[in-house]
Amino acid sequence: MSDALVQALRRQYPDAQRCRIAICELRSLLELPAGTTYYFCDIHGQGNKFFHIINNKAGTLKRKIDDVLGHLSHDERVRLLKICYYPLEELAWEKTSSPETYNELVEEHLFSIGRLIRHVGSKTTRREFYQQIESSLYHAAILELVTASNDDKIIRNNALTYQKSLIAEYRLAGLQEELVSEMVRILKNLMIHKYVINGDIPDRGPDTARILDHLMTDTRVEINWGNHDLMWMGAAAGSEELVAELVRIQLRYDNYDVLEQEYDITLQPLAEFAATTYLGQPARGFSPSVHSDQGRYDPGLVARMQKAIAVILWKLEASRSDALGIIPYLSMVQRTAAGRLVIEIDGLTHELLDQDFPTLDPLHSARLTRSEKRILSGLVASFRKSARLQRHMSMLAQRGSLYHIQDGILSFHATVPVNDDGSLKTMSVLGEPLAGRALFDRLNTLYKQAFSEKKPRQEILDLFYLGWKGPHSWTFGKSGMETFTRALVADKSTHVEKKSAYYVLLANPDSAESLAKTIMSDFESMGSPSRIEKIFNGHIPVKIEKDESAVRAGGSVICGDGGFSVAYGDIGFVLVATSSGIYLNKLGHSVTAEEILARNADIVPVILWEERFSERKQLSACN
Repeated sequence: MSDALVQALRRQYPDAQRCRIAICELRSLLELPAGTTYYFCDIHGQGNKFFHIINNKAGTLKRKIDDVLGHLSHDERVRLLKICYYPLEELAWEKTSSPETYNELVEEHLFSIGRLIRHVGSKTTRREFYQQIESSLYHAAILELVTASNDDKIIRNNALTYQKSLIAEYRLAGLQEELVSEMVRILKNLMIHKYVINGDIPDRGPDTARILDHLMTDTRVEINWGNHDLMWMGAAAGSEELVAELVRIQLRYDNYDVLEQEYDITLQPLAEFAATTYLGQPARGFSPSVHSDQGRYDPGLVARMQKAIAVILWKLEASRSDALGIIPYLSMVQRTAAGRLVIEIDGLTHELLDQDFPTLDPLHSARLTRSEKRILSGLVASFRKSARLQRHMSMLAQRGSLYHIQDGILSFHATVPVNDDGSLKTMSVLGEPLAGRALFDRLNTLYKQAFSEKKPRQEILDLFYLGWKGPHSWTFGKSGMETFTRALVADKSTHVEKKSAYYVLLANPDSAESLAKTIMSDFESMGSPSRIEKIFNGHIPVKIEKDESAVRAGGSVICGDGGFSVAYGDIGFVLVATSSGIYLNKLGHSVTAEEILARNADIVPVILWEERFSERKQLSACN
């Protein structure tokens, strides 16, 4: 126990005896087994998978049932597993059997869940164990079902008679289903110490708002920002470029309902502007990547809306390209003698795939028209006025960070900027040269500051943009985002987004371990709750089907982006850190609650890699 903590206890407990008691209790806690932490990465709005993985605890719930209740048949364990996933729904399914059979099933479930609670609760203090039980309205019954001894035969028989009677009384009162549900809740609460979400919560999938609603109520979640999180935060804080970018992406993935229905941000003015301004057929670069028959706007209009907001974005970027560190493509567009729009890139001239740009003046390419200014200002105002969006983004700002250290694992979303030789890269933040953890700490302060000010300074808003897609940024890690060339230039060589030195060095076995040691040493030297032994990052999906390894640098670096959302492959990884080892799980395809209940579907993870500890890790080895 650190001297600082001891001094804090002395201030809290001026009475010497009470202070000594508190110190004894805290020191003894360090001998408990480390709790289980789940590391997610790149969720991208895929709510069905996210919530089910929380439900099944990335497969650990199934393993607990197999370990503790191995005497049950396979069918009994499957039924119990579904009870633990969706208790009230599965009980309603089971209720179609005869009343006698159903009552026997419920009784068996209650006894089985009680044993599981007793087992997983052994890793906590009795105080925490009882606090979890006391949190339920049904705490008296749960306490009896969970804590009765089963060692002594006489005591066991006496307790069993009482417990059966207790269950019968709850059944007669119509409360047995709620009793099961509450015991399941307590079980799952005891099975987790923390979740660490390693960036990119929003975009792509339809459930960004629902996921953020959940995170606002769950205090066990640690959040690292990814580039998509910074884009949303920057847009909510008032960045014009990021408002335009965010709207463009939602239209690109036919996901604009998230803005209109979840955040009350109307796109109708943009739709009207696009319909009257862009009358020509949009190029293929603006067609939605995902088509939905449920949307408010038809796909052709969605393409024109995306085109309209993309042009506004490119004009903004061209006007401030130096501050944003971006290639001002729109200012490079020229009109030939034949009236065709072309652009020169790396000495080669390319004709634009789309020639219909009525708001573009090649002599003043960065100038917004009056109508474009009106559309943009209306969107920025809508983002600032959306109460739900502001609540969500303020929560991300207050609780989030660019990195997290726990269980000996340093997690960050994408990269720590490094030079080609693997040394830490110095970057300027508001004129201050910083590198490594010092860079991240300074950015953390500035990102949070933006949500404590009524009107953040433009230079701070620009830091959100630079994190989103700036050249070789801390949460992007590439040379740039080639939105313009992908949409308008046929030559695919202009679409290349070069990976930063971090990813290049990490992919090379000869340099990966040295890179990892440099980064871990820097973050540990500035103060760490535990010795850093692993790095967990994501952002760039690991293509397992192409034999790419998620574990690199001799086991020091774990890459966690396996394509969580449907748009990226619907697989994904979860890293599970327990007191006995670390496991990287590959997830299966998404399933719905209805599929789980009706045909025993599940997202059963496959262990891709594991590292078992020689002895159980205690809290003293963690933070």
